[in-house]
Amino acid sequence: MLKVLVLISCLLSSVSSFAMDHREQFGVGGGMGGTFPAPWASPRFLDKSGPKFPAGGLWVRYIPGTPEIGLEISYHYFALSKQNIQSYSTIFSFISRQNPWGSFHPFYAFGVGYGRAYNWYTTGNWDAPVIKITAGIEFEMSDRLDVGLHIDHFSIFKNLPTEPNLHVLSPKLVLNYYFGSPAPMPQEKPVPSPVAAPAPAAAAPAPTTSTAPEATVQGKQKPKSKPQPSKKPRKKPAKRSR
Repeated sequence: MLKVLVLISCLLSSVSSFAMDHREQFGVGGGMGGTFPAPWASPRFLDKSGPKFPAGGLWVRYIPGTPEIGLEISYHYFALSKQNIQSYSTIFSFISRQNPWGSFHPFYAFGVGYGRAYNWYTTGNWDAPVIKITAGIEFEMSDRLDVGLHIDHFSIFKNLPTEPNLHVLSPKLVLNYYFGSPAPMPQEKPVPSPVAAPAPAAAAPAPTTSTAPEATVQGKQKPKSKPQPSKKPRKKPAKRSR
């Protein structure tokens, strides 16, 4: 288990900050890990089963125009120790890939399928429906490659009343590769700026009808001023000689 944690930390430390939108793209992927009984399973099931490696899965997925959801068809294998129960199943799932324009993506899935379980208690080989619930996280490594960690929960219901139901957890390191040209990212429409209304035109001055050069006071013409005669300097009388 310690080696798995070290491997996960090394992968996360190498994750780039690249963000990619995979709308309208197909993806193929796979994962490897192990399986152990779910802690909430019945005591009888916990007594007859134990953890075992390896467990694996392969899948094909499609991300439609809405990037947060998608479809996936997958094939899974897991096994348990003690009674050596083995399960092979094909599952159709609805997936949710959150934060589509970020560099990491919380991942969820719910699927229903059909599979065969070998060494199924007293029944032997048992063909039965399989329910899968997945939670995990995926990181962008490049424009086409993701790595991540998934935890799958598988449920297979009993065939006979004397048999317990199967509930297991299967953590896996996963790898996804996308191909095809992604759809262009949606562009926000620019908000038009308000246009200022034009200023009103200034009123033209009223035409003047009076052409008289002189100003008027209360409707009467101002009298013209008379020219003042210029004053000549007086000559002093000449002194008489004695």
